[in-house]
Amino acid sequence: MRSHPGIQSAFEYATERDLIAPDKSEFELAVLKGCVKNAVEELPDIYRAIYIACELNEETVPDAAKQLGISHNAAKTRLLRARSLVRGKLDHSICSA
Repeated sequence: MRSHPGIQSAFEYATERDLIAPDKSEFELAVLKGCVKNAVEELPDIYRAIYIACELNEETVPDAAKQLGISHNAAKTRLLRARSLVRGKLDHSICSA
C-alpha cells in the first residue's frame, strides 16, 4: 500500500515537513498511515468521495466526475479542496506533534 500514489504523496508531504524522519521507521509509517486514514475519514462526504476515487482508487478526474454525477470542473475543485483538507489535518494532527 505504501507504493500507492496517494499514500506515497502523503509520505513525501510528511517527510518534507519533518513529520516523520527521513529513514521512516516501521512505527512512524504505521502512525502516518493511520493519520492519513483518519484525515480521509473525517472529510465531508462530497470531498471524501472524490478523494477516494482519484487518490486511492486511481480513477481519472473525468471518470470520477461521471461516476459521482458531477461536472468535470466540480470534480477538480472538490479534489483540490479534499487534498488541502487532508494536508491541513496532517499539519494539525497528533502525528506532527
